[in-house]
Amino acid sequence: MAKKKTSKNKNRVDKPWGYYEDFYRDEDVVLKRIVVNPDENLSYQIHRERDEFWFVAQGSAAIIIKDQISDVINAKEVNHAMRGFYIKQLWPHGVKNVGKEPLIIYEMQFGSPREEDILRLKDKYGREDELPESNIEGVELTDNTKDTNDGRKTEE
Repeated sequence: MAKKKTSKNKNRVDKPWGYYEDFYRDEDVVLKRIVVNPDENLSYQIHRERDEFWFVAQGSAAIIIKDQISDVINAKEVNHAMRGFYIKQLWPHGVKNVGKEPLIIYEMQFGSPREEDILRLKDKYGREDELPESNIEGVELTDNTKDTNDGRKTEE
């Protein structure tokens, strides 16, 4: 989809799951805001040339990194230290909005941050890439969480 200019300093890029806006971009680092609509998710993906740091600012997220699904992160219920995630290059990762409001994640990319540096392992929107010969396996992001008695959700 085409980029839509929203201000002098930000570009909005619409995606099937929501959109992202660049706040800062140069050859070494990118800072963006990612907005994921309810019940939507980003691809389960890897990057070959960059690391990322994600901070869950609003909403409820199920984050998967290297086939490990986090407890549901609700930005209103956990402290700041529990809302940040470091993702090294080549680590498969993804996120699903499991809440009823938009999920907002601030993402910092560093290394060689290019939008083309993405290998989609699983993608519910039909954008999967062919797997490389390195035997990287993806898992599907589904809502495999259940409610606990204390109101949290955990992996089934």
